Amino acid sequence: MSMEISGIVGPGAVNNTSDHQRLPTLTEQRAAFAERQKRTLQTQPPDIEAVVSELRLVTSALNRRLKFSVNQELDQVVVKVIDNRTDKVIKELPPEGIRRLHARIQEALGLLIDEVI
Repeated sequence: MSMEISGIVGPGAVNNTSDHQRLPTLTEQRAAFAERQKRTLQTQPPDIEAVVSELRLVTSALNRRLKFSVNQELDQVVVKVIDNRTDKVIKELPPEGIRRLHARIQEALGLLIDEVI
């Protein structure tokens, strides 16, 4: 007895017929992003608006968002990866502990060395 299954129908099934457009997979999105970045970097310096737009596209596919801020004390960019569903911070770069350590080291150096040459 042989059985042929031509397709699967149901919730979550991908319909590959011509009347439905197939969504790109995450791997395809990453490859397309890398190719666009490569072409952009070869022709012109990176445009911060375009880079942020691409980052938003990639992170939205992962149900995440990025929040950029500047730590004024250290003059350093801080990036937070936030879960869209829960609004909780998943990752913070650089981590809070490292930023505190960096501030303490700068303070200690300021006590030891009074002037910059």
